[in-house]
Amino acid sequence: MKKILFSLFFTFCFVNQSIGATHSGFLNGKYCLIINPGDTQNATCYWCEGQGGSTAPGNCKKGYPSCMHQDEKYIHVGERVDNYECRYEGYCEVSCSGGRWYTTGNGYDEFQEKSGCLCDSYTSTTTYRCSAGYYGTGKNCSRCPAVDDTVSPIVYGNSLPSEGNESITDCYISGIAGEYFYDKTGTFEIYTSRCNYSN
Repeated sequence: MKKILFSLFFTFCFVNQSIGATHSGFLNGKYCLIINPGDTQNATCYWCEGQGGSTAPGNCKKGYPSCMHQDEKYIHVGERVDNYECRYEGYCEVSCSGGRWYTTGNGYDEFQEKSGCLCDSYTSTTTYRCSAGYYGTGKNCSRCPAVDDTVSPIVYGNSLPSEGNESITDCYISGIAGEYFYDKTGTFEIYTSRCNYSN
């Protein structure tokens, strides 16, 4: 039993340590990377010798708060430390992942991938979807119809991209207690949470 417990404890510690070490670095400026910045006894400071030369800023040197007990270390362009790569423009993320949906205002959204040195920029792709309140595929999107465009105020249908708004049947009018809608036939109220359109 003791062996099993020790094995589980060792595995847990080893896994946790690996996860924690995947991104413990703290960028201080473009060319300075501090590993374990919260532990001044074991902090290590790396200076990327890109266009910044070989003179690190003060707190990347031994004797300053972030590097109290460690000498600074120098790496060259192309070398990697803690998910960062030393490039001519300074430290950059080794790779970017993820992105965002950007609403173009033309009835469709465009997926943009993270990009740039620190993955803080976005690059357009050719992946599209219809925006909320529209239906269709790609960039071929139509607005969910109004309940009746001859009365005022005009109430348009809703749709959600997360639910795959590809058909007019994915458009709906939300039912809200006490809110009435109008069309040529008169006044009506929707009691359900939503009333979907039909073909």
